[in-house]
Amino acid sequence: MKRLILLSAIATALTVFHASGVFAQATKIRIETAPDGSGGVVPTQSLTAGSSITVYAITRDASDLFVANVTADSIVLQAVTGGVVAGDLDVAPNRKSAVFTAHVIGSAQIRAESGGLPSTSSGTITAVFGPANKLHVSTEPSPTATAGTVFLQQPVVRVEDAYGNIVTSDNSTVVTATRNLGTGFLQGTLTATVSG
Repeated sequence: MKRLILLSAIATALTVFHASGVFAQATKIRIETAPDGSGGVVPTQSLTAGSSITVYAITRDASDLFVANVTADSIVLQAVTGGVVAGDLDVAPNRKSAVFTAHVIGSAQIRAESGGLPSTSSGTITAVFGPANKLHVSTEPSPTATAGTVFLQQPVVRVEDAYGNIVTSDNSTVVTATRNLGTGFLQGTLTATVSG
């Protein structure tokens, strides 16, 4: 007895889709928090003296989609106040990023320029004092005084951070005046509590 084996095949159709597009065109440049477009515009913030923040020149299209971490024509400080100086901003050689370091109390915004694109600056970055680091005699006492009388010019002592900023939050440090040179004796009130 012979068996007849029937083979069947199922055909499937292959459908090919074609898609086309164009690269996003930069319409703006912003100072942002990340180099890959995952961040946003650097917000307003305070930065303790000695601390740093890294920012990036980012271009985006009309829909705010990321285009590139671009080589900017310039990255500069603007709206500068107080003791902030241009040297507080260290721009990378490729001008794609910059590091701002707080030193002396003040504030600034960071701005990037590229090919005339509309630019969005960072929020205001304010440098504030750091931890207490030293005492500084900001006003010297009178060079001479009659024994038993007060100095006409009383000394003024400040508590400062490492960058010379007054630490205004200190209301507890006790400062004691002592004689450094000479043979006389100091009289009167020789201790005082700091008042920020």
